[in-house]
Amino acid sequence: MALVRPVTAADLAVLESAFGIGEYFVRRSADAAAGRCVLLAAWEGPVPVAHGYLWEDSEPESPQHVTAVETVRKHLAGVPLIQGLHVAADRRRRGIGRAMVTAMERSARERGHDRIALGVDPDHAPAVGLYRGLGYRDWAHGTFEVTYRGVSEDGREQWFTEPGVMMVKRL
Repeated sequence: MALVRPVTAADLAVLESAFGIGEYFVRRSADAAAGRCVLLAAWEGPVPVAHGYLWEDSEPESPQHVTAVETVRKHLAGVPLIQGLHVAADRRRRGIGRAMVTAMERSARERGHDRIALGVDPDHAPAVGLYRGLGYRDWAHGTFEVTYRGVSEDGREQWFTEPGVMMVKRL
């Protein structure tokens, strides 16, 4: 089984190399050091197999989240959000996502929270199924949109808009 633990400075280069997402881990590590989030990774031996973070700050963590933060925080003020949960494709369906979510829930409880939430694409059936199986329920406020700048399949930078629904759990 994978070991889930907080990311340390010594982990950053390995994580960047394994997941190939630029300076993402450096930025999130700085947010963690500032007390804005808890950054976790799952490891199988020396190999990182998943990552995610528990966002506790009331401000959005990046410009792409500005479009959704007003809607989300209007109804979930002070509730930590599970963000950026990613399990390596060749490690999915082995309980690693469940272990990551459980570790984030434990972290939220240790920090005095009684609820936790996450956003998910309502059409991503495996993720929605995982979260429902862990006790998460759809909030009563419909969908929201997240707009962000990314790279298309043909390599061009462009703006993307994706739907999301919030799911909430009492801890």
